[in-house]
Amino acid sequence: MGLFRFLFAVAFFAGSAILWAADCKQQTVDAFVVKVHTGGDVFASGIRINPEQVVTVLHALPVAAELYVSLGGLRLKAELADSHQAYDLALLTLSSEQPLPEIAAYPRMLYRGLRQQESVWAAGVSPQGVQLRQGVFLRQKLSGVLSSADIEGGFSGGPLLACHRGEWMVAGLLRSYRVGVERGQLQRRGISTATPATALVKFLFLSEPQWAATPQ
Repeated sequence: MGLFRFLFAVAFFAGSAILWAADCKQQTVDAFVVKVHTGGDVFASGIRINPEQVVTVLHALPVAAELYVSLGGLRLKAELADSHQAYDLALLTLSSEQPLPEIAAYPRMLYRGLRQQESVWAAGVSPQGVQLRQGVFLRQKLSGVLSSADIEGGFSGGPLLACHRGEWMVAGLLRSYRVGVERGQLQRRGISTATPATALVKFLFLSEPQWAATPQ
């Protein structure tokens, strides 16, 4: 089907109000955030960008291992279609003998920069299902987009979201979280890093050149 099914939109709305998560529906996140099985009980999160493809983090994928994605009640085999080591991104293609279910709306990209202290939400898979963790945008560095959205193992590959006019917009792809040592134990510091949406868009253009010619 190709990445043209991924309905991006340029969101130049500087100065407009950012709405709370109550204006964006949890069930829409559940529809496009998926669980990527990477071996045994280990898993990561991913974003379903069209019926047949999922984008996730490259570092979570073991070499030469079979990959599966949970989609609704289905467990589908996935193959690595493309990757970018510097961006820590991987594009997976799902295999199914039957047509895969569509969802009402696939996530769109946030092209503008986040504003200081703007509310953001980290979405990822936990043993309890898809969860949202609220925080604020802190700053953007060469390493990525930093926010106070506290994440844990399994969230990597999920989206960092902003809510605008009742619609979730992808501001980045969650990649890591900061830890420190307290009393000899590793503790999360409540700061997460995401690959910015602009890098994700570049990666998808490189993966599917024909998508660039598709009207968005």
